[in-house]
Amino acid sequence: MALLFALFVLLISFSEINPETFEKHAAKMSSAFNQEVPIFKSKIKDAKFEINDEDTFADKADNYILDVNKTIIEKFVSNIIHKDKNLRYSINDDEVKLILPSQYLFESGSAVLKQSVYDLMLKITDIFAYAKGEVMFAGHTDDVSINTPEFPSNWHLSAARASALAQLVVTKGQIDPKKIKVIGLSSNFPISKVRSENRRVEISFKIKS
Repeated sequence: MALLFALFVLLISFSEINPETFEKHAAKMSSAFNQEVPIFKSKIKDAKFEINDEDTFADKADNYILDVNKTIIEKFVSNIIHKDKNLRYSINDDEVKLILPSQYLFESGSAVLKQSVYDLMLKITDIFAYAKGEVMFAGHTDDVSINTPEFPSNWHLSAARASALAQLVVTKGQIDPKKIKVIGLSSNFPISKVRSENRRVEISFKIKS
């Protein structure tokens, strides 16, 4: 009778099930009735489901934010291009690449930015708010070698041009200088058989998600 009474008391207490309490008391009850102590696996399974659910939700949230940011960037850049045909761009997965022809930015053999591009660059800096990690400025030349006191090689010229553009962005724009990376790639990565199209500065970055 004492055991039956204890059973009913426990059944009432289980009306709001707490997994840990249930397992603790169930083990004692099993022992009282000379049964093997049960092994509960529900907690492990539930934990796995919760983790999977959280991961799925986080992935969906990241993808949603990424898509929103991509749409904002695409509309923004398209609007600039509509007003200024010199800028080209591409968006692949989570990476943005802006392509600016050197003849539009600089005089021949020079790394001094033309005053006419300042307004465009100041507008472009707004999209760096959506950058995740570093923003890369890469200078490219054509395959015609340069050898001047200021620029002994195409490496020097391409790096100087990328640096000039990055410097303007840092000075006039709203981006942390620690996020900027500058490289000169000379003529090693042509994108066209037309030489003028290979002279360019490319700005690339990953999109926040």
